Amino acid sequence: MDKGAPNTRLLSALSLSIVFSLTTLSSAQDGGFGAPVNDDDRAAILSIGADERNEAARTFESKGKEALEAADRDEARIKEIAKEITRFEAAISDSRERLVTLARGEADATDDLHNRRRRHAATFTAIVALSKAQAPAIIAHDGDTTLAARGATALAGLRAALTHEARETQRRTTEIQDLRERTKLARNEAKEAIASLRKRERELWTLIGKRREEGQDHLARAETLKREADQLAAKAEALDVAIVRAPPPALKPVRVANLPEKTIPAARRQPTIAEALGNLAAPVIGQIAARYDGGEGGNAARGLVFEAKPYSRVYAPWDGKISYAGPVKSFGLVTVIDIGEGHQVILAGLASNERNKGEAVLRGEPIGHLGGPITDGEEFLVEQSALPADAVTSLYFQIRRNGDPIDPVPWLE
Repeated sequence: MDKGAPNTRLLSALSLSIVFSLTTLSSAQDGGFGAPVNDDDRAAILSIGADERNEAARTFESKGKEALEAADRDEARIKEIAKEITRFEAAISDSRERLVTLARGEADATDDLHNRRRRHAATFTAIVALSKAQAPAIIAHDGDTTLAARGATALAGLRAALTHEARETQRRTTEIQDLRERTKLARNEAKEAIASLRKRERELWTLIGKRREEGQDHLARAETLKREADQLAAKAEALDVAIVRAPPPALKPVRVANLPEKTIPAARRQPTIAEALGNLAAPVIGQIAARYDGGEGGNAARGLVFEAKPYSRVYAPWDGKISYAGPVKSFGLVTVIDIGEGHQVILAGLASNERNKGEAVLRGEPIGHLGGPITDGEEFLVEQSALPADAVTSLYFQIRRNGDPIDPVPWLE
C-alpha cells in the first residue's frame, strides 16, 4: 500500500530508536562504550520511547478514523448512485412504452392513408376519364350547362379535399417517425448514463475496500503502539521506584568495548506448530459463514467459509513459505502456505495474488484481494438491480496436516 509507506518508515524509525536505546543500556551495564549509564538515564530513555510510541499511535489512530470516515462517505455516494440508476432505468422503461405506442400510432395512420387511397382510387380514375372526354359534363346533363358546372365543381372539390387529407396523414406519419427517433436517442443516452454510473459504482466499491482495510490496519497499529508505550512507561516507572529505594551504586572502572567492524543481525526464528495452535490470525476481516464438519452429512465441508466485504484484503494467518499461488479450476486463485511440520494453510477464492511461489510471509502480511459482485458487460440491462450495500464475497480457508484436512477453528485466535 503506497499510502502506508511513510507510516511503515515511521514505525521502523521508532523500532530502531528503541532497539538502539536498549542496546545502549545493555552495553553500558557491561561497561561498554566508555561511559556507564545509570538508572536515571535508563528511565529517561524508556520514557522518551513511550512518548514516541504514544505520538505515533495518535497519528495512526487519526489516519485510521479518517480512512473509515472516507469509506462511509463513499458508501453514501454509492446509495445516491443507486438512486440515479433507478431513475434512469425508469426512464428507459417509460421510453420503451412510448416507442410501442408511437409504433402503433404510426401503423394506424399509415393503414388509414392506404385505405383512403384505395377507396377513392375509382373516384380519381373517373375524374381523369371525364377530363379527357369531349364535353363530358354537358353530355351527362342533356345540355343543361348549370348542372354540368355544378357537377364539375363538386368533382374538383372532392379532389382538393382528398389531396389535403393525404397530405395531413403524411405529415402526421412524419411527426411520429421524428418522435420515435428522438425517443430512441434519449433511451440510448440513458443506457450510456447507467453504464457510466455502474463503472463509478465499481470503482467506489474497490476504493471502500482499500480504505476500510487501511483504516483497520492503522487502528490495529495504534493499539499495538499504545501497548508498547504502556510497557515502556511501566518499566520506566519501575526504575524510578528502584532508584528511590536502592543505595547509590559503587563506581566501576571504565572499560572500552572491543566492537566488531560489522554486526550481523540474528535470523528470525520460525514459530513452531505448537505456538501456532490457537494463534492463527483470521485471513480476512469478516464472519464465518460455513464451518468444518469433516465430511459428515454428505456435503464434505473440509474447511471454513468466510464472508467479507467485496474487494477485502486477504492476510497470511501464520508465518510460512508460499508453495503455490495461482488458479485452480473453479476455485479461482489459490494460495498455499507451508507453516512447518507438514502443515499447510490453503486460501481459495482470491481475485488477485500479491505474493509469489517461494516467498516467505509473516503472520498478518497481505497476500491478495477478494473479488466483488459487479461484473463487466457490454450493456447494463433495465432489469439489473443496483448492488446492495450489504453485498459480501467468500473466502475458503483450510488447514492440512500431512495432506489431510483438519478442523481450523481450534487454530484461530
